[in-house]
Amino acid sequence: MRKVLEQCSAGAYISAADLEHANLSEWKRLELHLLNQAAVVLPGQMTEMI
Repeated sequence: MRKVLEQCSAGAYISAADLEHANLSEWKRLELHLLNQAAVVLPGQMTEMI
């Protein structure tokens, strides 16, 4: 799924519909990984720093 977001000064926003489409809506915690020109959202929580 590719989604284009417009830049705004308020930050990033992921809609509930997008979370539902990605099967992430049932998770209580989500983990965000920021990479070079990419952001990855994973279910769960990091348990240990690597």
